[in-house]
Amino acid sequence: MAPGPDCPRGEGDSRETRLADSIQEVVVARYDGQPEAEMWAELLRNEGVPTAVIQLLPGARLAWGMVPCELRVRSTDLARARTVLGLDS
Repeated sequence: MAPGPDCPRGEGDSRETRLADSIQEVVVARYDGQPEAEMWAELLRNEGVPTAVIQLLPGARLAWGMVPCELRVRSTDLARARTVLGLDS
């Protein structure tokens, strides 16, 4: 909500700011290569879970995808992501 006569500066944003501050990006799984990580990321995205694939080694690659990767999700989506990936069994 924008500041105005009914909403003094800063009061309308406090709830949203607290929520945004409480949501963090967390690692749900690690994979040896980017192709596998991207496959699982696509599954999560198709299930409505926003996902990021992060390469763990910096710099150029000689062979695409032969880099360890982390699959990251929002902390609020962690339980659902673990279920979709079958990691809770």
